[in-house]
Amino acid sequence: MKEKSVGKLLRNRPETVPANGLHTAVIIPFFNDMVKLGRAVGSLLEQTHRPDTIVLVDDCGKERLDDGIRRSIEEAGVELLLIENRQNLGPGGSRQAGMDALPADTDYVMFLDSDDYLSPNCLEALVEAHHRESGLVATYADSRNIHTGERRLDEGREPFDNLLDGMLRGPRGWGTGSLLWRFPEIRGIRWPSMRTIEDSHFELSAALVNPRIRYVPEATIHIDQSWEPERLVRRNRHMNEFHSQRILELYERILRNYPFNNEEARRKNYLRLAVYHWSRKSKLTGFEYLKEALTYIGHGRWRITFRMLYYFPKYGFSQQTRR
Repeated sequence: MKEKSVGKLLRNRPETVPANGLHTAVIIPFFNDMVKLGRAVGSLLEQTHRPDTIVLVDDCGKERLDDGIRRSIEEAGVELLLIENRQNLGPGGSRQAGMDALPADTDYVMFLDSDDYLSPNCLEALVEAHHRESGLVATYADSRNIHTGERRLDEGREPFDNLLDGMLRGPRGWGTGSLLWRFPEIRGIRWPSMRTIEDSHFELSAALVNPRIRYVPEATIHIDQSWEPERLVRRNRHMNEFHSQRILELYERILRNYPFNNEEARRKNYLRLAVYHWSRKSKLTGFEYLKEALTYIGHGRWRITFRMLYYFPKYGFSQQTRR
């Protein structure tokens, strides 16, 4: 709840009118590393369409917000909201704390990681894409690895236009911070407190409201993916099992909540892909697998049961007989 997530909220709101009458906000959780945070904030202040509000969420790091960063935001005439969490909430909880503090007149919001930064025209291009096409829940920028220059969206790969594409037809063609959301569409959605694939779970909640997204190639976000080998090994050792469980829960949520009877779902084989991914991640005995499949009949979703039974010999019972 909001009162548990926000410890201290400092607000500095200048008397300015948002460009084009639309209010854009960027939320950045941070945990130490003022150099990278300064780079992220600096890229926002250099935007051709500067955000009206920057929300910085201090997630209980040892380093306090650098005075130079605070001063640069204030001198740019941008509203600064500084939230100091009472306890470490992780990225999902910190983003939610930022959402809870947003002004009611916010039109667009971006969740930027503190070690990433934007190209100077990124926000302008993303906002303009919203103006060109109504009915989108988000527009998203081209994501590039800071160190290698590699893109999330490979050359020749068709850009996704539905949030579910990144979960079922993946890999995701965007980083978490590359999406510019229409805030009124996601205002009622809450970030999960989990510390792994929390972004995919949030995006699924958004997809159940409105899945429509649009790729904007002229906008770029630079993503820091410096996963040194020892850090990766340590992360895998402590989080692999937890991570796998959260992925399984993601596919279970899709199966239980997504309506597969629309034309796009049939054309993109969403049902087949959802059951396929769920079947490969589930660790059920043959009896448990069959029982789970049959539960969907009671909910009037017999097509899911049929598809689960189709995969049963290969991904259900046979997995257990090999163990």
